[in-house]
Amino acid sequence: MKFESVSVEIDILDTSGSYSFPAMRKLAIATGDAFVLVFSADNPDSFETVKLLREEIKEHKAKGKYSIVVVANKTDLTEDEKRACAVIESVVCMDWEEKFVATSAKTGDNIEEVFQALESKIRERIILEEKRLTFIRRISMPVMRMAKSEKATVGLLKTKSRTHSVDT
Repeated sequence: MKFESVSVEIDILDTSGSYSFPAMRKLAIATGDAFVLVFSADNPDSFETVKLLREEIKEHKAKGKYSIVVVANKTDLTEDEKRACAVIESVVCMDWEEKFVATSAKTGDNIEEVFQALESKIRERIILEEKRLTFIRRISMPVMRMAKSEKATVGLLKTKSRTHSVDT
């Protein structure tokens, strides 16, 4: 995915897979800038796996140097599962401060919204980084300070001087 002049790598970690390859997961986290964490709305254990993945991402990435969108799949199911999904959505949005999208791969509902949410999250991160860099540049300008007193400076120069005059 490309935003203006910034290239962003996206790794999609789907919790329905097994964890036979932890080295591949660590590599994906190390090289990724943005993550879509998908869980099944009808399987509470898959959300627990998303929690672990999010913690692993936070542990290995510098604060603010990544973007996450949490996706609930299979939202075309029962009302009870939709209610459970609403609770999870509040945790993701309010406690984690991440984006949340409910989708259905079966019906195709909200698939585009996942990538729109990811784009929005990445743009937010880029804007914050630009503001931070501008602030750092502003405070890192050299500050010139005047000596405590000109007399002290002149006296310092005279006592440290190695110039001698010889009368002829």
